Amino acid sequence: DLMTWTRPVNNVALNCDTVSWAYWNTSDPYDGAACRDPQVHWNDTAGLWVMTYSTRLPDDGTTAPWFVHPMVIAMAVSTNLTDWTDAGYMNTTRWHVAESPVMLEKNNQVYLIWTDNCARGACLQYATAPTIAGPFTRVGPISTDQPMAYAAEFFSRGVNEYSLSVLGFSLKIQSVTWPGNIPTQTPLAVTMLRGTTWLDDNHDQVFGGSEVQVAGVPMVLYRDTG
Repeated sequence: DLMTWTRPVNNVALNCDTVSWAYWNTSDPYDGAACRDPQVHWNDTAGLWVMTYSTRLPDDGTTAPWFVHPMVIAMAVSTNLTDWTDAGYMNTTRWHVAESPVMLEKNNQVYLIWTDNCARGACLQYATAPTIAGPFTRVGPISTDQPMAYAAEFFSRGVNEYSLSVLGFSLKIQSVTWPGNIPTQTPLAVTMLRGTTWLDDNHDQVFGGSEVQVAGVPMVLYRDTG
C-alpha cells in the first residue's frame, strides 16, 4: 500500500567495500566511503533491474582527469531487487564530480544523465549507449536554460515528460523534449498558491483541531499545457 514498509533481514542492497575496482578506505574521512545516490529502474531490453550509483576510483592523480580518487557513475544489476551483481562503471563519467545518476531508455538507446562539477557548460551531463552493457560515450551537457541546475530526476505524466532538479535553494521543474535525440529542458509556467500547512500527526491528510498549523509556507503549483 506504499504506507507500511517492512525492513528485510538482509537490507544491504549493495556494499561498495565488496566492489573490487572501487576505492574504499573507511580511514579516509573525505573520499574513502563513497557509495551513494542510487537510482533503480527496470530495463525492458535486458530484463533486469538496473541500479546506477556514485562512487570513486583508486586513481593516484597521474592519469586524466589528473585528480586523486575521481568520481564515476557505476552500475549493478538484479533480477529480484534483493541480490545485486556489480556491472562495472562508466569510464566516460570519470571526473572531479560524478553523482546523482539517472538512466533512461529513449529513442532505441540508453541515456545516462548525471551531475558533474558544473564546469563544462552545465551541471547536467549525458552519455549514450546502444544497451546498458555500453559502451557509453559522453555527448556533453544537456540542453537547458538553467545550466546551474543539478541532481535531476526525470518522470512522465501521460505523453508529457518532465525533470525536477535543484537550483540554489529551490526545486526547478521543467518540460523535457528530445529534438534530434538531445535531452532538452524548457521552463514551465508557474502559479503561486497559498493555503494551510500543518503537522499531520495522525497522517490522515486532514487538518485536525489538535494539530499544529504552520504559518507562511508558500506552495507552488505546476501545470502542463495539457
